Order: sequence, then C-alpha cells, then structure tokens
Amino acid sequence: MLIEEKKDNSFEVKNTPHEDTNIADAKRLTIDAKQAAALIGISYWSILEMCKRGEIPYIPVGSRKLFRMESLTSWLAAREAGTTKQ
Repeated sequence: MLIEEKKDNSFEVKNTPHEDTNIADAKRLTIDAKQAAALIGISYWSILEMCKRGEIPYIPVGSRKLFRMESLTSWLAAREAGTTKQ
C-alpha cells in the first residue's frame, strides 16, 4: 500500500501491485501504525507511545493499532489550531 500526497495536500491510499487484486477497488477505512507514523511524519515508536498515553486517536484490534485517516487529519488540525495566537 502506498500513501500519496495530492496537490491539494490531501492523501490518497493506493494498493501496490503485489497486494490482493480482489480488494484493489475497495477503499481502506484504516491504516496501520507504520503508515500512520509516515503520514504524520513521526517514528513508528513515537506513535505507539502516543497511543499508550492516549494522545492520538486509534482503534485497538487485538495487539494492532489502526487509524482512520479522517481522524488523523482532524487530530492534526486541532493540534495545529492550538499553536497559533489569536
């Protein structure tokens, strides 16, 4: 799976050629911790620590942590808004 940034600063998730072609047309609802870390520009270990501290929204599925891109985008916007002076 590839995460590509578009010209409008949004992101698009694309299947790579080796992935199951049966789901190539379906949009994924979640991404894993490595993909989420790459998306927001932090390390894999940092995102796991943020999950442990409850600092970032995620969906626990067994031992895995999944992330909705919409939730990450909203979380980033909220963090960014908190850094500007009015």
